[in-house]
Amino acid sequence: MAIRLLVVTRNILLVLIVSLVYACSSRGDPQSSVTVLVDLSGSWLTNKDRLRNERLLKTIGEALIELTDWLSYPIIYRYLPIGTQSFAAKPLCKVEYNPTILSPGKKRLRQFLVQQCPKVVVTRNRQNLTDISGAISSFAESVLYGDYKTKLLIILSDLREEVNKSQTVKLPQLLNTRVILVYRVLPIDQNNYEKLKARIADWHHRLEAAGAEVRAVNDRYITPAQLQDVILR
Repeated sequence: MAIRLLVVTRNILLVLIVSLVYACSSRGDPQSSVTVLVDLSGSWLTNKDRLRNERLLKTIGEALIELTDWLSYPIIYRYLPIGTQSFAAKPLCKVEYNPTILSPGKKRLRQFLVQQCPKVVVTRNRQNLTDISGAISSFAESVLYGDYKTKLLIILSDLREEVNKSQTVKLPQLLNTRVILVYRVLPIDQNNYEKLKARIADWHHRLEAAGAEVRAVNDRYITPAQLQDVILR
C-alpha cells in the first residue's frame, strides 16, 4: 500500500512539474512591447560620435534589462531605423524574451541588447533624410494587432525631422503608449537653446495629441538607472 501510494504521489508530482515547465516555456503572444527608434541621419550617426552612440545604445540596453522585472512576459524588443523612408523599414534588431524555470537568466538578452545590437546599429549607413514620423508610424503598425499590457517607445534622435514634401508627417494614434525622447544637443543648438527647447516642445505636443504619455531626457550623461527612473516615474 505504501509502495503504491509512493508511486501515485511521484506520478502526480511528475505531471505537475511537466505542466509547470510547459506553461512557463510556452511562448504565447507578447504582453509587452519595447521599441527603440534610432536616428540614422548624418547629424546623429556621425563617425566622430560612433563611440558615444555605442555607449548610449549600451546604456539603453542595460536599462531595458533592468526593466524586464517590471514588465509582463513575453516581451518583444524592436530597434527600428529613422531614415529617409522609415515607414515599414526592416528592424535593425529584434528579439523576444520569455524566461522559463529552465532558463530564467538574462545573460543572452543582455548579450543581444548590450553587445550585439549596438554594434549592428553603429555600422549602418547614414541616411540623407530623417523621417521621424514614419518611424513612429512603423512602431504603431507593429503593435496594432497585439494585446499589449505595456507599450514603450524610446526615440534616440536630435529631433530634427527632414522629409520629402510628398511624405506625410501626421502621427498615428498612440493610446496607452509611453514615449521617452532621448534627445541629442547638436553643436548648432549650443548657440541657440531656444530652438532646441522649441523642437522638444513641438514633439512633446504632437505625441501627446496622438494619445501618448511623453517624457524627455538629454542623452549626454544618462545612466541606465536614470533612464529607468525616467521610464517608470
